[in-house]
Amino acid sequence: MSKTKRIETEGGESLGQNAFAGLSLGDLPEGPQQDAAPEKKAGKEKKQKKFPLVLRREKKGRGGKTVTVLEAPDHSIGPRLEALLQVLKKSLGRGGQREGRSLVLQGEPDERLRELVENEGFRLKG
Repeated sequence: MSKTKRIETEGGESLGQNAFAGLSLGDLPEGPQQDAAPEKKAGKEKKQKKFPLVLRREKKGRGGKTVTVLEAPDHSIGPRLEALLQVLKKSLGRGGQREGRSLVLQGEPDERLRELVENEGFRLKG
């Protein structure tokens, strides 16, 4: 039985070579300079329009299960509703689906839901 030589792992010599030691910058130009603080634009910034949504809690007709319904007053924000639904389902860890111009999420409405909806550019009523 031959004994193999053990490699020490407690400091001492480095265990490998530096793969980038042979590289040099050569004639590469310097990168863009970083500004310490970005300049703020003069004047007022235009506020982004917030789309209204009506928040309801429903239980009727759903087998006794409580759901949160977010209803849009018009169909013009349909694609935004799909994106909002995906964000809410992922962030809240709940199931949900779109029914016409409404989003139906499982469970009670809570503060996290309200915060996420407002951060996505919607205004809640109810």
